[in-house]
Amino acid sequence: MQDTAPPNDLPVLDRSTLDRLCAALEEAAADVIDEYLTDTPRLLDQLGSALENGDSDTVAGLAHQLKSSSGALGGSQTQALAAAVEQAAKTGNSDDLAGQCRTLQNAIDAFMRSLQAYRNQI
Repeated sequence: MQDTAPPNDLPVLDRSTLDRLCAALEEAAADVIDEYLTDTPRLLDQLGSALENGDSDTVAGLAHQLKSSSGALGGSQTQALAAAVEQAAKTGNSDDLAGQCRTLQNAIDAFMRSLQAYRNQI
């Protein structure tokens, strides 16, 4: 199984999206970012377990959660990759679902590093 490359035309962190969110949420923005940074590793663990167990419904549901939360915080690459995992799991097109999940994990790792750096500045 080969990892799928992340979409190169999408930023790891879309600062304009995150800046708009932070402006709207004001002091609560730090809490939202902290919640993502805390909850996402748990979701990734659950995704890995669901993948190992062949539970495509749970994989799709977790990918959907990651797509939504990452997109809301400006994780454009992560959002696109999670959408691809969700779609593959829903349609049963799981020829390389494990590879797609590894690529998603790598993108989330990069996004979380960028998000943490952003968080440290607010």
